[in-house]
Amino acid sequence: MKKCKLKKVDFLFVYENKNRELENICLLAHELRKRGYSVSMIETWHAIYHYQWPVDAKVVIAFALYDDKTFNFIASHVYKMRKVINLQWEQVYPKKRELNFVKNPQTGGMAQKAMHISWGKNNLKYLLESQGIPEDHIEITGHMALDFFRPELSEYYMSRNELTRKYPVIKGKRIYIFISSFSMVALPREYLLSDVIKKTYKDPLLIQRMQIESQGKILEWIKKELVNHPDIIYIYRPHPSEINSIAVLRAAKENPNFVIIQEESVQQWILIADKIYTQNSTSIAQIYAAKKNCVILRPYPIPEELDMSLYDGCQAISTFEEFKEDFVGKAKSFPIAPEKIEEYYSIDDAIPSYIKICDICEKIYKDDRFKIKNYPCQQPLLGGERIRRIIINKCHILLGTLMRYSGFACIIGKISPKLKKRGEYALQVLTIEKKNYSPQNEVHEVEKRIAKSLL
Repeated sequence: MKKCKLKKVDFLFVYENKNRELENICLLAHELRKRGYSVSMIETWHAIYHYQWPVDAKVVIAFALYDDKTFNFIASHVYKMRKVINLQWEQVYPKKRELNFVKNPQTGGMAQKAMHISWGKNNLKYLLESQGIPEDHIEITGHMALDFFRPELSEYYMSRNELTRKYPVIKGKRIYIFISSFSMVALPREYLLSDVIKKTYKDPLLIQRMQIESQGKILEWIKKELVNHPDIIYIYRPHPSEINSIAVLRAAKENPNFVIIQEESVQQWILIADKIYTQNSTSIAQIYAAKKNCVILRPYPIPEELDMSLYDGCQAISTFEEFKEDFVGKAKSFPIAPEKIEEYYSIDDAIPSYIKICDICEKIYKDDRFKIKNYPCQQPLLGGERIRRIIINKCHILLGTLMRYSGFACIIGKISPKLKKRGEYALQVLTIEKKNYSPQNEVHEVEKRIAKSLL
């Protein structure tokens, strides 16, 4: 068999969601390189249809680890899983999922051998008591996304003037932003009824309908008020899973002062916004760290499957009259008690979270007690096998691209419903990949801005 030269690095980041993760892992990469280590990154959605040889990494830093299925998925990008750190970008869960996790522990199998990063005391307790993770495999660091609001990184984000040059639509306007948590409004019925979703939600179609109703009511309130306030530009920030929501697209078409912007990180928009709205988003922690205020909009009760304990006892607006009164007034006190937020997010004014995480990375790198034994190597595909994979990937890309055309989708549906489903999946992968893949020049730009800020 022909030998291949694998890329060797000290640390490999495997990430999933660009807006949620890229800036954070670039910050970690900057610090690790400063300490003399080599670093590389792989984005999972891009890797589905673009074959890449596995990377030979001494330590793998994963976006999540729940069970052997997740562990094996991360391992599919790596030559050998020697040591693993789990950043776990979701640590604040809906109440129902928290209860289910207690009854049915999720973090099992090989995932128990990783080092788990915890944002705060609440997640530490959950990992110890509900998931059975060994205490020496958990470290509390705080949430590193909040580091971008520290003084030492204050120059990282664009100023209002710089952002205005990039988005002329906001020029001379007061900027209001709604950070959406409507993750299910635009998901196809077939996906909602899949086993993956049914494992999490008892009645996903009911939850989708409730989200659509809440979203519709909030959009109705916004449209009514924007008519009377042409000096305000209202930015709708979609949830990462919210792709092409019909109601939102219609609102943007009907009102020039209502725009959809999913580019830039949520932190960027929090910093320059004059007013911030949300419904059930974990970004409320970033708003708190930025020392900004916000308004919670809840025209209807949140289903238990989606409502988070973090929001227990929150102050929320539930009627149009309250929304109208608040629209031009000043926000009152922060809608969630500080002590509630700090149960989930440990905040240390002395040491940034990214420094703590890099210290842990070094510890794992040097300490062989954290070495995973007897996990099989992921051999790269060579010769005809590799060519076969590339051809299959190209076919999926072509099928997904053609599915953008309704006429083709209709014809395929008549010929082969099975092929149509495969095409819909391919289209969904390509759409999500487009949102999340970062070419090397984009990564370099983020790293350059971080390095400049930390001078």
